[in-house]
Amino acid sequence: MKNVDIRMQKFALSIITALLMLIISSAWYSAEVILTPPQGGATVSGNTTVSMNTETNVSWANLFIDRSYFASTPYTSGISPITYGQYSGSGDGYGLIGGPLLSDWQAASYVRATQKSRVEENALGTGSANANANNYYSYIAAHAPGNYLNQLSSFHGAYSGSSWKAEADRIDGACPMANPTTAEVLQWAANKWGINPLLLYAVVTNESHWDQTGVGDYGRSSGLTQVADRNSSGAPNHAYPGFSGAGSMLARESSCFNADFYAGRLYAAYHGQTGYGAGNITQAIHSWDPNSSVYITNTYNALSNHTWISQAFYGSFVPY
Repeated sequence: MKNVDIRMQKFALSIITALLMLIISSAWYSAEVILTPPQGGATVSGNTTVSMNTETNVSWANLFIDRSYFASTPYTSGISPITYGQYSGSGDGYGLIGGPLLSDWQAASYVRATQKSRVEENALGTGSANANANNYYSYIAAHAPGNYLNQLSSFHGAYSGSSWKAEADRIDGACPMANPTTAEVLQWAANKWGINPLLLYAVVTNESHWDQTGVGDYGRSSGLTQVADRNSSGAPNHAYPGFSGAGSMLARESSCFNADFYAGRLYAAYHGQTGYGAGNITQAIHSWDPNSSVYITNTYNALSNHTWISQAFYGSFVPY
């Protein structure tokens, strides 16, 4: 017996205190997606053929069977971040980097509706905190846009004269999505920088186990990707620029900024702007934690085996 559901994505524009945001609304809609046969919510058995048709106001639709992702309608937009260039590491042979750079809004348009992880469902007692971090940009843009711009100004100012200033200036954590799940946040950041979202899934599996509240390196690194955002007397040069003053909490409070920073910094490394990893995706990934002899091995193991499925999603398939 199988329960058949559909999820789709459509778009709405909202002007919030002089900020134009593209709000991506993931919800249940029946009028725009036709499931024939069977009807949405039906219970079926045996071999069943399922067909989906979408109306013009729908960008894509996902089919879930027993709440597990099963299939999607194809993209209709002319920009495709699916071409991710050459894969130069070990694994299953997917391209990892080399897709087009997209705007915040364009990147959001390719996000596939994805279920919550175990962490978001409160397996670790941090579900609410992760939901707040995932929705940080949407909330602060609506309630305190001036404060957010002040944080960004402080962050960007720290990269004046930096070899990867151009990339840092693109990092804004401005994920224009309403109530995104963690996987949707990672998809958005990856698509923005032409990176395969599977890579960010693998990184987050090893770095934080999908918990944005995670803090490591004796309190010096934080969030989904464990951004180095604090110094200490024993490690005075540990933090990346920008995480002091007004920008000190960006990587800790915002999942979108945390993922955006990781993806932007990886892009800069791969394109030779950080002095390590130019043209070699394996070295660029390893440069995030160059002192670890197992970092790249663990990342590629997660990538090859999709270990996030069993560790973070109860064995359910995760889009991308």
